[in-house]
Amino acid sequence: MECNLSNSTLENTSFQQVEFINCKMIGFNLENSNKFGLSISFENCTLNDSSFYELPLEKTKFSNCSLQNVEFSFADLSQAYFMNCNLAHSIFYQTNLKQANFKTAYNFTINPNDNQLKGAQFSKENCIALLDYLRITIN
Repeated sequence: MECNLSNSTLENTSFQQVEFINCKMIGFNLENSNKFGLSISFENCTLNDSSFYELPLEKTKFSNCSLQNVEFSFADLSQAYFMNCNLAHSIFYQTNLKQANFKTAYNFTINPNDNQLKGAQFSKENCIALLDYLRITIN
């Protein structure tokens, strides 16, 4: 709680049932952490310029977080919850987003052709982000 893990090196580190609250974690890179039993959640955290590449993050909760320029490619974010999160310039490629909740997330761009979205939830206001990659303007 209330930590600063910005630009930390986390090789072979295990995170099991860890809750990060009010933390600054810029450049947080979990790619080389131990994936076995990985279970984390984030509340009121700044995670800009971080990487969750290829991580099993099923049911992970991100609440009131800044997730700008974050790498989510090849991650499993099925049933993840992005409550009131800024996802500007974050990358979703070949990401499992089945049943993920984006209802209150904002500033994201997700290509439905490159990601698994079955059962994902979006609000009417933010579903336009699914068309962003096509450069379609809806007024």
